[in-house]
Amino acid sequence: TRGEVVRIETGLSRDLEDTWFCMRASQQDMSVYIEDQLVTEYTTKDTRLFGENSASAYVFFKVEDEDAGKTLAIELVSDSEFSGFLNKVYVGEKSDIVNALVNQCIGVIFCSLYMLILSSMVVILGCILRVVYRKNVDITYLGLGIMLLSLSMTTESHVRQFFLPNVSIASHVGFLLTILIPYPFIVYVSRLQK
Repeated sequence: TRGEVVRIETGLSRDLEDTWFCMRASQQDMSVYIEDQLVTEYTTKDTRLFGENSASAYVFFKVEDEDAGKTLAIELVSDSEFSGFLNKVYVGEKSDIVNALVNQCIGVIFCSLYMLILSSMVVILGCILRVVYRKNVDITYLGLGIMLLSLSMTTESHVRQFFLPNVSIASHVGFLLTILIPYPFIVYVSRLQK
């Protein structure tokens, strides 16, 4: 239930070697323990501007050779509908895990970067034409709308934490951009009808 601490425990393999674990904290605070010793903790209570839940992010932690056979415990708490939900767990080298996560989202990342570059060129060209020829080019609004859309796609990406330093702010920016996206398109369509 919401707001209640959910604790999940499992035993680590006795032949475990140094390895990394990764799991996604979906709008919840996460604490990881090995034999009741805190290994890592994820919470955004000190960095979030709004809301009661932490932004979704991947949590990495390393398990050493000497932890083999010990109890691994994960505590999850949230006021969202994701409270107590444990996502897929990745195990391996940290670089391999990051590579796998980026590969899952590579299509969206490339699409959003392509849209950002293309829309930036359109907006810059529209601004240059406006200054030089003193003519308002309607396609500038279309470029601005696509730019907002690409930035929204980037901030809502599952791997945003790898290239945006504050996931809380990135999460809020994504929602704000989503609100703004229709306006340039509305202006563009309105100007086409004149």
